[in-house]
Amino acid sequence: MKTSMWIVLLIVLSGCVSTSESAEFRFYDAHGEEYNSLTAPSNFKKEFNLDAQPKMVIVATSSSSNPEYKEQIDVISKVNAEEMEYLYVIANSEEEQSQGYYMTREDSANILEGTTFKIIVFDGLSKAIKESNQVIGINEFKNYLTK
Repeated sequence: MKTSMWIVLLIVLSGCVSTSESAEFRFYDAHGEEYNSLTAPSNFKKEFNLDAQPKMVIVATSSSSNPEYKEQIDVISKVNAEEMEYLYVIANSEEEQSQGYYMTREDSANILEGTTFKIIVFDGLSKAIKESNQVIGINEFKNYLTK
């Protein structure tokens, strides 16, 4: 009994550690300039004179025709990025991207981990505050952006 309780405790603690660590990944803009997730928020805060380091959102998909991807992009398009001080990065594992902020196909496949859709919301320190394989609705999305 004590052994199984320790195992459960270790699993819970290991889950807490992984969500409290900052995630490091590379992404690019439409001009091909490379950014690092650990430094981009503070750089964008200074460059755009923001009140705080912007949150980042990765929308990952295996195809731009994926229904969940399309629905999530529709939700994101209704939430003003400048007002809410966030940026979103497209991670498409099958189709090369060149607009907005995007990740390489290889890095996108790593984010997806074998799934076809994922959204991850990061705080201004690049710590994941929400990760889901389901679409996040507009109200829930706004809530994560204001945390």
